[in-house]
Amino acid sequence: MKKTNYFSIIALVLIAGGFIVGFITKNVTTLVVINLICCFCAFGLSIAGLIFASKNNTSKVLSIVLIVIGILGTLLYGLLLGGLELIKDPKNTKDICKDIKKQDIIECKETDGEITTCRAKGVDGFEIKCYTSDMN
Repeated sequence: MKKTNYFSIIALVLIAGGFIVGFITKNVTTLVVINLICCFCAFGLSIAGLIFASKNNTSKVLSIVLIVIGILGTLLYGLLLGGLELIKDPKNTKDICKDIKKQDIIECKETDGEITTCRAKGVDGFEIKCYTSDMN
């Protein structure tokens, strides 16, 4: 039986750790950033594990699987982080804000003297900012 190298095991722990953070944190942005970092680091460690496995004639299966998971996770969480950044600007949420009901509004703040920005209820730790003119 061929042994799995330590780089692959650490990469697996990183991916599992990123998943476990989802049960601990309530902030969506923090969750996405931590998982993005974990997947990216796991990808790098998996490549190192594949190189190490090639030199020592050990099993490459876990390294290859973790490379694929690392690439997919990095792409997915990168896209999610980009989407979260887009939603933070009220100019980009006009279509979403039209569907928000008045009872789902948390608080409104005046900005720029005229335009009021409101936060909508949603997932804990996640806010959608809307101009009041977009919610009518």
